[in-house]
Amino acid sequence: MSKKENLMEPLNDKDNEIAVLCSVLNRERTHKDIFELEPADFDNGQYRMYFKTMKTMYENNESISLLTVRNRIQEQEHRSYDLFVAEFLNSYLYDSIGGLPSSIERLKDMSKRRMVWHFSQKAVENVHSLAYSVEDIMLDTEKGMEKVSLKNSVEYGTFQGFVGDEFVNETDYVPTGLKAIDDLIIGLFKTDLNVLAAKTYYGKSSLALDIAKYNCCRGSVLLFSLEMSRKKISQRLVCAAAELEFHQIVHGLNESQTKRFKAVQPILKENLRNLKIYDDIRDFEKITRECKRQAISGVTLIIIDYLQLVKCNEIPNNRRLNISYMSNTLKTLAMELDVPILLLSQFSRIEDGMEPKLYHLKESGEIENDADVVIFIHQNGSGEWYIVVPKNRMGKRGKKRVVFEAKYFRFKDHTDKVKFGDTLPYK
Repeated sequence: MSKKENLMEPLNDKDNEIAVLCSVLNRERTHKDIFELEPADFDNGQYRMYFKTMKTMYENNESISLLTVRNRIQEQEHRSYDLFVAEFLNSYLYDSIGGLPSSIERLKDMSKRRMVWHFSQKAVENVHSLAYSVEDIMLDTEKGMEKVSLKNSVEYGTFQGFVGDEFVNETDYVPTGLKAIDDLIIGLFKTDLNVLAAKTYYGKSSLALDIAKYNCCRGSVLLFSLEMSRKKISQRLVCAAAELEFHQIVHGLNESQTKRFKAVQPILKENLRNLKIYDDIRDFEKITRECKRQAISGVTLIIIDYLQLVKCNEIPNNRRLNISYMSNTLKTLAMELDVPILLLSQFSRIEDGMEPKLYHLKESGEIENDADVVIFIHQNGSGEWYIVVPKNRMGKRGKKRVVFEAKYFRFKDHTDKVKFGDTLPYK
């Protein structure tokens, strides 16, 4: 026997697998809990086949007994299966009702342990092979362990009642800081995938940055920037807070401008300490992995700028299916982490001044289906700027006028009169 086989031997529990199978054959027993198991939970190949047959019969509402199962197996295998009767005849007669819950849990536990062993062995083998990078090994192992954590982990809840202010409280969502948006959608709710889209140069990144800095006081904000470097993002933050144009800072400031330039930086550094900027991650799997890692210590908001620049090869040579995979995975991730995700996206071709519709979203079908809220930035033919909400699963749709001060890389509500200091991060 090899060293690997010796290590695996304690993870084989033939007696327990027989006990569970016999419990299925006991006609007095309710089978529901047993059939939450999968055939792969059985290590013994023969028992795995027996259980698969029993589960199929259960799902088809067929009678399950020693003889009916034997007959079905004989039909499938085209040979006599009196071995099945002989193997279970004695065991099947004893009453193990009291021990069934523990037998099922032990079977699940053994199955998970074998999976961990398998993925661990694969990781060890890959470590010794120079054909795999450390990043690839870590990612592959993490995917494997995630399968283990999700195995048999089915949870459900019942109707939740509410009293007064409990219906929606401030911890259920994060506000955007822009009244035009919050009047329509209240805020970015936990578990929601929110899509922000606009034409190129229409301020997607500026609005996302406004939302990010407004929420830094609430906890960690993860900003995955695939279009701008951390330095450029920092420069934009300074321009917005100090009300200075980029070219003014580059070509020289007067005395009052210099005072503003210097004054805002320590304030920004303090107030934005929870803003975590990633400008060197482009692979989708690495983005989701980092989100999960940061979520351990708590995350308030995740922003990805922007979808069409993310690299994903889950389905080789099929960009449309990869977009579908990413948007679906991000929706699942938002629910798993209980965090709002703001995903920036481009439009397909759209004429200047035309009000955007959902079908203008690039790869629109996939993104539109998965998004809980869709927000557009629109400039009409008269040069007026609007926030448009064409989709909102939980309520209002519509549009509100806003002001986009492109020279300061910031948005504000149409009625606002912004003075220096008002544009500093919310505190």
